[in-house]
Amino acid sequence: MGEEADTTEPATSAAQSANQAAVSTAHAAASIAKIPLFDVRYRWVLHFALKWLRNVPDVEVDLDNTAHLKTAYNCLSAFVQQYAVERGIADKLEPMRVAAIAESSPARATVEDLLRRDHSLSLDQTARAMIEKAVNMRDPSLEPAAIDRRARDRRLDFARAFGLHATIQDVDMSTPNAFRMHVAFDEDIPFEQNQIETLVINGVALVGAQIVHIARNETGRPRMLATISANVDKSAVAKLKEMPMRVTVRTRDKVQVQAVKMA
Repeated sequence: MGEEADTTEPATSAAQSANQAAVSTAHAAASIAKIPLFDVRYRWVLHFALKWLRNVPDVEVDLDNTAHLKTAYNCLSAFVQQYAVERGIADKLEPMRVAAIAESSPARATVEDLLRRDHSLSLDQTARAMIEKAVNMRDPSLEPAAIDRRARDRRLDFARAFGLHATIQDVDMSTPNAFRMHVAFDEDIPFEQNQIETLVINGVALVGAQIVHIARNETGRPRMLATISANVDKSAVAKLKEMPMRVTVRTRDKVQVQAVKMA
């Protein structure tokens, strides 16, 4: 009689794989729990991002109904949180990046699919699996560069509507006729070197103002540093150096920036 096949090792391997999967799932759940997506900074962003559902005919969700809105919100929030966990960007989340993730094609498609299943949906294991699969899809709208670009565009929309504040870190005269100003921005918007339309410092309108250097910071503050250069008439130098220095910049994208240097 031949020797019986040893099935112990495959069974053990299968058990180990199952344990590893369970640990991975638990770790992901713990990571998601640490992301503060339910605080006020993100809630309004996600509620606003759900507006597309009003135009989806086969998803019977009434966003004016508190229960329906909560269900839709929970689905979208779960998608954003899972994306943040998978990409390791939980510590980089801020409202406009959350908006960009929420508006991606996979986010919309997944939320619609989940809502078609059950309007009283709880985020059960099947729903979580659907979200995880969608988050890991190769889709151009979920690529990090696309998320960053859309987030920057969103910040630009807000800056157009409400203006932008900046801090003047330093000023100098690089040549007798060239004024340079180093400015820190708390928001990263798509400034480019040829975008300045007008620059007024202490009531003096400067000619030929342009951004000569831009540096962006993904991990801290300020989010963006820019150096602005402009031509100066010698007779205006004293006026320009008065303190407090009050600066108004208007860009070709119709953003008005206000900045003050007290000393």
